[in-house]
Amino acid sequence: MPRELDLESWSRRAQYAFFRGYDLPFFGLTAEVDVTALRAACRGAGASFSLATWYAVYRAANAVEPLRYRIRGERVVVHDEIRVATTVDTGPETFAFVYLPPASDFPAFVEGARAVIAEARARPGVTMDDRPEDDGVVHGTVLPWVRFTAIRHARRLGLEDSVPKVALGRASPERGDGGREVMPVSIEAHHALLDGVHLGRFYAALQDRLDAPDWIAPGEGSR
Repeated sequence: MPRELDLESWSRRAQYAFFRGYDLPFFGLTAEVDVTALRAACRGAGASFSLATWYAVYRAANAVEPLRYRIRGERVVVHDEIRVATTVDTGPETFAFVYLPPASDFPAFVEGARAVIAEARARPGVTMDDRPEDDGVVHGTVLPWVRFTAIRHARRLGLEDSVPKVALGRASPERGDGGREVMPVSIEAHHALLDGVHLGRFYAALQDRLDAPDWIAPGEGSR
């Protein structure tokens, strides 16, 4: 169960009060991350690059506590762990929402993710499983066709929403002769709950996991 944050002793209480009343309180960043080592590890293990990327995002998001804060009425709660809720294709020009189960390691993550993805694809067109009451997630999406430099998400204005949103773009060779493969990653978050420094920590935590993908191993559910 999430615990309640003590707003009176919170060091950001002034910033929280300032941004809490904004009509559009979300802010965002887009940056390229280096996925060279991750791609090589996935090829060597026969693992899904897409699921490996989401696993790295899942771990990085949980490593930054403010990304686990959520606004509920007049309270702010802190989740012990958040999950990834992302889009998956379900046919020509259609998609569905899936909620990837929590997992202790990458093989378990793959097993749980593939089960819910298969279930969504078995019912194309009827799996827009929106769960506005479930705030223990990061909302994700993938645009593998575009090496984007910015993105803006659809939002329902007037609804209280404090769930961060992460978008993954096309992974491609770095411009120039560097020999690296890079991928754009965008994140939007509620400014009442966190600032740019926290998103910087997210990118650092994500890059750490992408640079050292020793959590990927052949077999054991990673295929």
